[in-house]
Amino acid sequence: MNLTLKIAIVKTGKPQYMVAAEAAMTETLLSKLIAERCAPTDAEKKRLASVLEVPVDQLFRQNQEVQP
Repeated sequence: MNLTLKIAIVKTGKPQYMVAAEAAMTETLLSKLIAERCAPTDAEKKRLASVLEVPVDQLFRQNQEVQP
């Protein structure tokens, strides 16, 4: 699970469906990205980072480790 992405979404205070809509993707795709069931395209990464106001490399790292 991409906890960094999930936490960034929760911090916005917006429901997941709204974040998905603002990032021009379906809620299903966003759920799959969070669950790491599919890999995002570069365009999807950029759109999500923009909506969440977080750097792309912070949201999508190869070997993520969540800092406590």
